[in-house]
Amino acid sequence: MKHICVFILMLTVFVLKAQGQMNSSSVISFSEELHDFGDVKQGDTLQYTFEFKNTGSSPLIISEVVTPGVIKATWSTDPIGVGKAKEMPILFIVKGKPGMQNKVITILSNATNSPVKLSIKANVLPKN
Repeated sequence: MKHICVFILMLTVFVLKAQGQMNSSSVISFSEELHDFGDVKQGDTLQYTFEFKNTGSSPLIISEVVTPGVIKATWSTDPIGVGKAKEMPILFIVKGKPGMQNKVITILSNATNSPVKLSIKANVLPKN
């Protein structure tokens, strides 16, 4: 009986702590989630910078950015304060098949709206 009381007490503390953490949360808000480069040539290296802000009530931490092999992203793992804006530079190395390309970048963080998916589009023109 004593063990059951201790277990219930521990469970109650855990639930209360979890509820307290959910009340203070970070939210990552990008100014745009899609960038279209338009017509590009095979072999081009394209650059774009996504801008975002922590619109939540606690520090935002980006833990990982998952990109396809032709895209390189740069980000910081330092906490981003409430209301602070940051940039995420992207390099898109155009290679492969000609035609419309749609690449997805997945942002993983401690934000309540994680994961966030960004898209990059380009129409790759055939080699002459």
